[in-house]
Amino acid sequence: MAEPILQADSGRATTPRVTVAIPTFNGEALLGDLLTQVFSQETDFTFEAIVADSGSTDGTLPIISAFPAVKLIQIPNEEFGHGSTRNLLVSNALGEIVVFLTQDAVPVSRHWLSEMIRPFDEIGPQLGAAFGKQVPRPDCCPMVKRDILAAFEDFGADHVITIQAWRPDLKQSEQDALGFLSNVNSAARRSVLEDIPFEDIRYCEDQAFGRSVIKGGYLKAYVPKAAVLHSHSFGPRDYFRRMVDEFYGLRESVGYTADVTRLQVAFSWIRPASQDMIFLLRDESYSRRAKLRWAVRVPFYSVGRLVAMRMAANAQSSAPSARLSLEAVQKKRAASLPEESTFENDFND
Repeated sequence: MAEPILQADSGRATTPRVTVAIPTFNGEALLGDLLTQVFSQETDFTFEAIVADSGSTDGTLPIISAFPAVKLIQIPNEEFGHGSTRNLLVSNALGEIVVFLTQDAVPVSRHWLSEMIRPFDEIGPQLGAAFGKQVPRPDCCPMVKRDILAAFEDFGADHVITIQAWRPDLKQSEQDALGFLSNVNSAARRSVLEDIPFEDIRYCEDQAFGRSVIKGGYLKAYVPKAAVLHSHSFGPRDYFRRMVDEFYGLRESVGYTADVTRLQVAFSWIRPASQDMIFLLRDESYSRRAKLRWAVRVPFYSVGRLVAMRMAANAQSSAPSARLSLEAVQKKRAASLPEESTFENDFND
C-alpha cells in the first residue's frame, strides 16, 4: 500500500505524482468512507489529497481533520463555483495528474487510483484526460439507476479501456458522446488543466472541459476499472429539478438542446416509463414494498425529463433567474426532505 506523499524507504517528504482533489460542502454522510478508501489505495507512486470546503456546517470538517494527510483549503460558501473551485484545487495541486472526486463518490476497490492513472502511463502525453465508471448504489432511485447503468455500458466493456479522439465528421449525438466527462470521477494532466482551465459556469463544467480537451487534439480515456460507487435517490420533484439544471447546463456548456414538442411530452413518456417499470420489477435488490413505492412514481419521472428538456430548448435565456437551481434546492431543503428524496450534497455534476 502506498504511503501518500512520503517515500517508504527514507521517510522524507517528496513531490507526489498524483493529486486527488475533492470539493466538499456538508458531506459528512459518505466523506469518511471516501477518504478511508482513498488512503487505502495500493499504488506504486506517491499521491496527495486536497479538499476545498465551501463553508460546511455539519461534521465535514471534523471528518477531514481525522485524516492528517489531507491538505484543506477553506473558502466562503458564496465563492464556490463548479469550475472556479476545481481550478483552485488545481492551482494548489503538486501532482502531475489531478484526479477529481465528488464527496459522495466512494472508490469500489483499492486499485481505483492505479487504474485511473494506467492509461496516462501507457499512452503518454497525448492523453489529456480520463474518466472512470460510476456504479449505482443498489437501493437508489431505479430510474436513475437504469440511466447510470445504460450510460456507462455505452462506453465499452468493463475489461477494456476505451480511447476517444475527436472526429468532426460525426453526427452531433456522437460528438456529444466523445466529449463526455464527469467530475464525479475523472482525471487530467495538470499541464492540460492549466492550459484549458474549467469554465466558471453554473453547471456541466466537466462536459465543457471534456469537449475542449478532445477538440484541442488530446486523447481521452474511459477507464471502467477505476470505478466509484455513486448515485442519488431523487423523488419525482427533485428529479425534475435535477433534469432542469442538467439540460440548462448542457445548453450553457456545450450547446446541447433537444427539440421536444408538446405532443411528445404528452405521449413520448410511455415507452421509457414502460422500460423503467420492467427494469424495476426485474431488479431483485428492491423489496416488494420498495417496488410498489417506486412503481407509482415511474410516469412522473418520464414526463418530468421531457418537460425539462423542452424548457431548456425553448428558454430565451439561460440566466440564473430563468432556472431552477439545484444548489438552491440543496441548501434550502436538504434538512427537511424525506430520506428517499434527499440530495446528497456533493456539488455533483
